[in-house]
Amino acid sequence: MLLCGCFNDLEWREFRSAEGRYAASMPGMVTHEKRSLVTPAGTVTMHMDSATVGGTSFGVGYTDYPGDYLARIKPDAIASGVRDALVKNIGGRNATESPLASGRHQGRTIHAEGRAGDRILSLDAQLVFAGNRFYQVVAIGETGKVAKNALDLYFASFRITD
Repeated sequence: MLLCGCFNDLEWREFRSAEGRYAASMPGMVTHEKRSLVTPAGTVTMHMDSATVGGTSFGVGYTDYPGDYLARIKPDAIASGVRDALVKNIGGRNATESPLASGRHQGRTIHAEGRAGDRILSLDAQLVFAGNRFYQVVAIGETGKVAKNALDLYFASFRITD
């Protein structure tokens, strides 16, 4: 399915994660993965719910950080590290970002472009902290293949349900 058409061509469905305490519209069947990550906070578990359509992946990841770690380090430093890792994952070098107010939670939006082989990739993301939980709301695909209104719908649909 080609994503450069109207967002109504995609089969958007609300996905709710009780464990993740969030809801978001996803354009296809959602899969769940979890993996352990070694971080300066110690080993944490990252959960990722994602759907891939036409070579573009839409995903919401979340990780809980220990309260004692968050008392020592600012959440903004964690968001910067995640931003850098996301940009590196697509072979990008620079990212543009702006502040994001998501209800009562603060965060940032990010856009970056990179290259994987002969493909030019775009990364759009929202990074949000809610208490000790860090959310990554991400769309990654070939540049120009995802319509802006599809991205707008996806990011506007994300909400924390706690």
